[in-house]
Amino acid sequence: TMVARAQGLSGRGELGDDEGMYFIFSTSSVQGFWMKDMKFAIDIIWLDENNTIVGLKTDAKPDSYPTVFYPESDAKYVIEATSGFINDKKLHIGQKVILK
Repeated sequence: TMVARAQGLSGRGELGDDEGMYFIFSTSSVQGFWMKDMKFAIDIIWLDENNTIVGLKTDAKPDSYPTVFYPESDAKYVIEATSGFINDKKLHIGQKVILK
């Protein structure tokens, strides 16, 4: 739902190393994400309809709110992961992601 999507990981105490939240949008657009009520830093990964990375934000911190982070182009899917995930997995713009 729109409310659950806005809630995201807000208010949660922590996230495991290989845990994350996967957002599916009905249409592709420039999906903005914020850190409202977050208690820990995260990485944000934007994917297009072909699961190609179109945006990356590393180490988005709770104190960055009310800043809104946006991808470089339209995204249909977004993954919120633990801070450091993007660097650990060596993710980059243009890379295709396979979700299992």
